[in-house]
Amino acid sequence: MVKASITPLREDDGRFRNYPVFPYENGRGFELHGIERDKDCHLESEPHPPGTRELLTVFSGKLPLAFSGHDLAVKAGASARFRADAPHAHTNVGGELRRLSMVICYPE
Repeated sequence: MVKASITPLREDDGRFRNYPVFPYENGRGFELHGIERDKDCHLESEPHPPGTRELLTVFSGKLPLAFSGHDLAVKAGASARFRADAPHAHTNVGGELRRLSMVICYPE
């Protein structure tokens, strides 16, 4: 799939763009998204279904991440995984565009 062919989902006044490469589909068990975050972008996510996990890989910049009472800064070239069945938040407090991939894995 070519990014130019995907209509992004926008949040935070367009500063957060989510390109659903493999969107949710019954029976698949995961979603894959390409994410772009502009300066001062903040996104809080409600809990996903019990047992859901998120896996993030940061391609540019550093991404502050808060989940289940933990704060983590994921640097470019690094990945993180966490339980997404609790509230979680991502913030871009720097001046540069952040690019990352996000996989949401659902329990069987």
